[in-house]
Amino acid sequence: MTERRSVLLVTSNGTGMGHLVRQLAIAAALPSDVRCTILTLSQAATVAARDGAPIEYCPSYAMPWITKRAWHRGYLRERIVALAEEVDADVIAFDGVVPYPGLLAAMRQLAAASVWVRRGVWRADASTAPLAYSDLFDAILEPADLGMPMDTGATRGRGDAQAVGVITRARAAAMLDRAAAARVLGIDPDRPTVLFNVGSSAVPGLDAVMRRIAEREDVQVVSTRDALARETAGDARVHTVAGLFPLHPYLAAIDLAVTSVGYNAAHEFTACAVPTVLVPAESVTDDQRARALAMDQRGIGVVAESADTIGRTVERLLDDELARAAMALAAREVAGTWTDGAAEAAAVLATITPRSRFDAFPLARLRLRLLAEWVLALRDRRPRLPGAVLTHDLRQVDLGGGTAVEHVLPGTSADYLDRRAVIARRWLGVEPAIL
Repeated sequence: MTERRSVLLVTSNGTGMGHLVRQLAIAAALPSDVRCTILTLSQAATVAARDGAPIEYCPSYAMPWITKRAWHRGYLRERIVALAEEVDADVIAFDGVVPYPGLLAAMRQLAAASVWVRRGVWRADASTAPLAYSDLFDAILEPADLGMPMDTGATRGRGDAQAVGVITRARAAAMLDRAAAARVLGIDPDRPTVLFNVGSSAVPGLDAVMRRIAEREDVQVVSTRDALARETAGDARVHTVAGLFPLHPYLAAIDLAVTSVGYNAAHEFTACAVPTVLVPAESVTDDQRARALAMDQRGIGVVAESADTIGRTVERLLDDELARAAMALAAREVAGTWTDGAAEAAAVLATITPRSRFDAFPLARLRLRLLAEWVLALRDRRPRLPGAVLTHDLRQVDLGGGTAVEHVLPGTSADYLDRRAVIARRWLGVEPAIL
C-alpha cells in the first residue's frame, strides 16, 4: 500500500494575505489523497482557520514576543521542522519574496522536496539578494501575472522557474448572482454600486472622494474592511463590509471597483469581469504600477494615482455604461486565456521528489547571512512576556496582544504538543499555559 503524500505549505506575511491566498488556492487544488498543511506567518490565519483550512499560525519576527535574533537563529527552523515531522511532509512549498534563514536551514535538515512559489513582476529597484538562494530549491514555480508585459524586474528572463497559470480561486462560475450577492453585502441590487477596495491612508483625500460619490442619488458606495477587519475607508453615507473573505463570490453586485493592484486583487477583479479603477500602492518588491499599466493597456482597468484623478475617473465611468461594458468584456476575454495555475502547481507538489545537490555558493551565502543576523542582533534583549499560551483554537486568542500565542495545528499528537512547549520555553523564555 502506497503511503499518503503530505505537503506542507509555508507562507510569509505578518499582517497581509497575498501569499496565504495563493497557498489556499493551491491547497484546494491538491488531489484528495494528498494531505495538506499550511504554516503561515499571516495573522489572517484566523480567517483561514475559520473556513476550515488545515492551518497553523507562526508569529513573524516583527511580533513583540520574540527578538529578531532568536527568530532567525532557531525559532522558525524548529517550528518548521517540528510541524514537517509531525505531518510527515514529503514536500515543503514556500510562497514569499524572501526565503528566511530558518526556512532554508529547515529545508537542509529535512528530507522533503522543496519548492519556491516565487511571484514575478518585481520592481526594477527591488533587492535581488533573495534570488541567490534559488538553487537551494528543487523547483521554482512562477504564477502567470497580468503585469508581465510591463515586467522589468530581476526575475524576468532568469530561466530558473517553471511557469504556471494564474493562481486564483476567483472565477465567474464561483460567483453568486447579483441579487444573492447584494443580500450578503446588505445593499440594493437595483442601484449601481461602486466598491472602494483601497486603504484610505494610501491615497490622501480618498475619504473626500468617497463622500462626494456617495452624495449622488443614482449610486451606492461600498467600502471594505479586509479579512483582518482593517477599514479601507469610511463615512456615514458609505456602506462598510467587514471581514468578508473571500470577496470574489459577491462581485456580481459591483458595477465599478476602485482597487489596489496587488496580485490577488488584480486577478480576482479581472476573473470576475468587474470594471476597475486601478490604484497602485507602493511596495518593497511587487511592482503594482507595472501591473496596473499593463491592465490599462488591455482595456480592463483605468490607472488613477491621486484622489482627484480617482474621483474624476469614477464619475466618468459611472456616467458611461458602454465604457464599463467594454471593460468587462475585455476582462472576460483576458481571463478566458488563463490556465489554472493552482492546479498546475498542485500537480508539481503531488509528484516532485528531492534532487541530489550540493550548491556551495548558496550555502555559503546562507551561513554568512546567519552570521550577520547574529552579529547585528547581539544587543537584542529578550522581551519580558506576561505569558504565553499553547492553543489549538485561534478564535480564543488575540494575535495582537502582549501574550505570546503558540498556535498548534488541531488534531496533532500529544508528543507534538510537548515538543511545541519545549520550543516555546527555549525561544520565548516562558512556560506556556495550555488553552
